[in-house]
Amino acid sequence: MNSNIGELDLIEDEVVVNNVRLTFFRSKQLVSQTPTVLFVHGVACHARNWDSIIRRLDTTLPIVSVELRGHGRSQKKGPYGWGQFGSDLCALVQTLGLSSVVGVGHSMGGHLLLQAASVLAKKFKALLLFEPAVFAPATYISSQQVKLFDSPSEHPFARRRAIWQSPEAWFEKIKNRTPFNVWTEEALHDHCQYGLEPTSDGQFQLRCPPIVEAEASLACADTSVHSLLSAIAIPVKIFRAKTAAGFRHPMDNIHSVTWPALSGSLSQGMDIHLTDLSHFIPMQRPELVASELTEILGETA
Repeated sequence: MNSNIGELDLIEDEVVVNNVRLTFFRSKQLVSQTPTVLFVHGVACHARNWDSIIRRLDTTLPIVSVELRGHGRSQKKGPYGWGQFGSDLCALVQTLGLSSVVGVGHSMGGHLLLQAASVLAKKFKALLLFEPAVFAPATYISSQQVKLFDSPSEHPFARRRAIWQSPEAWFEKIKNRTPFNVWTEEALHDHCQYGLEPTSDGQFQLRCPPIVEAEASLACADTSVHSLLSAIAIPVKIFRAKTAAGFRHPMDNIHSVTWPALSGSLSQGMDIHLTDLSHFIPMQRPELVASELTEILGETA
């Protein structure tokens, strides 16, 4: 694992919202400055998954990168439904007094930012969403009747290996596996370095416990944002990955999860289909994300 990647000068902080302690990382600039860039990660990821993008940005930008409940250093306290995650994100924006927010989200993080921007319309200036986990409307109706697994403990994610000898050992084990084999070394380094915490016996464990990942994944179609989209009147740029040739299996972590018509349901939506990239666009092309964010910040200044 490359240890020469530059460390970012981010400040670790925390806030209590909805009776749960959330950790977030922020730049030295006051977050009350505008605009503030708010990064929101996906399931089983953490705030520092955005480091490879942040390293490519203007160092004077006010930045907040949050860790959702059950993830990263935040408190491991359920429930882990997407409506709850969205409520937590709204409460964080309000508690920190953020305004003119440019939200950047990946997968579940994109879904949650749509929730937040619809509820706190005056707080947000623009959204940049990479593979937001928003499915076709019919998916949310059928999900109430059909589940792949009866409980989180039955989900394959619940059986992930949780204990590792070191971040380096984890990196070496997964670097050639799907989907990590398409990530940049820098992005995978950050994922492993900050995604583990030391245990009392000298080993390391996942900061997002497998059962939390399983519960959050199982809840992916329990909360629909479709009825909220009309309330979002800001620019929303949506980047979609390559589309599966036929049926996309729910466990497919390469092809796009985003409803292709999502941008058309937004008054200022724009759809960009990147047919050569995977679901993990930020980890595969961090320079693209940084460039797009720099551009949208210039447009909203």
